[in-house]
Amino acid sequence: MAARPYEELGVKTVGADSSLSVALPADSVLTVYPHEGKNLPPAVTAWEAQPNFLKRPASGIRLSAAAEVSGLTAAGRYVFTVEVGDGTNQVTRDVLLNVYEGNQPPMLIDVHNRLPVMVTLPQGETELRGGALDLEGDKVTFRWSVVRQPAGSDVRLEAPGDAKCKVAGITKAGDHVFRLEAGDGAGTVAADLTVPVFPVNSAPVIERVVATPAELVLPDSSAAISAVTRDPDGDVISHWWRTKKQPDGSKAAFSKQGARDTTVSGLSVEGLYVFELTVVDRTLSATREVTVTVAPKGPAARPAANR
Repeated sequence: MAARPYEELGVKTVGADSSLSVALPADSVLTVYPHEGKNLPPAVTAWEAQPNFLKRPASGIRLSAAAEVSGLTAAGRYVFTVEVGDGTNQVTRDVLLNVYEGNQPPMLIDVHNRLPVMVTLPQGETELRGGALDLEGDKVTFRWSVVRQPAGSDVRLEAPGDAKCKVAGITKAGDHVFRLEAGDGAGTVAADLTVPVFPVNSAPVIERVVATPAELVLPDSSAAISAVTRDPDGDVISHWWRTKKQPDGSKAAFSKQGARDTTVSGLSVEGLYVFELTVVDRTLSATREVTVTVAPKGPAARPAANR
């Protein structure tokens, strides 16, 4: 006999002839409990102090209680309130309970793709991932399918019956839409996942990097560095500066390290400073260096002779 989930049929009225009629599936078991036909108060089932004694200088214990409720014969949301008082103050807390009719379908969670998250041609693979929770704890089965793909793309689902499914054969840019279905034998839910696929990417371009001035004489200790950059595909690009080389004892610092144009200060030790700019688009990067030379302070100017 195949196992079936437990189902509460609710309160039934006994007929005038003391008979009760209930429609049951084949090979099922029915348990009947007597009921007064009205809402019953909660039944307190546990109440205790933990620990059940107190020894000074300790000054606190944990109180706990539990109760049972019957008469939940209609589907919907129930709210129960527990009140706790100490003779001076009283606090209340609500307990929320959802009552359903029949078996509930699973709930899909965390439907996404990874490895990679962002698919860029000629890379033509990714992994679809999903999960599900079932209220009754029923076994959940999964099924992936292709809803829509750009003309000319020929995707393959390598494990469509698994929660994790590798996709191969992505050959065209555009949105690829996949569907994950999850079922527990009584109900099925589905969710669509759109995986955007980007065309072949070209790396960003750093046309030039300039330091102004490129040569400093102490006590001057700062310079402006700027760059001209672009992306051949029109992608949004980000910039990041770092100090690649500096004399011992110096502490070069950027005013805006993530900006295309910035000022670097702290060039207080003579020698060669090398700064590197990295430009990144959605998948590729480019780097370029710029140098600043710091010379020692020259001889002091002679005062003009009196005339």
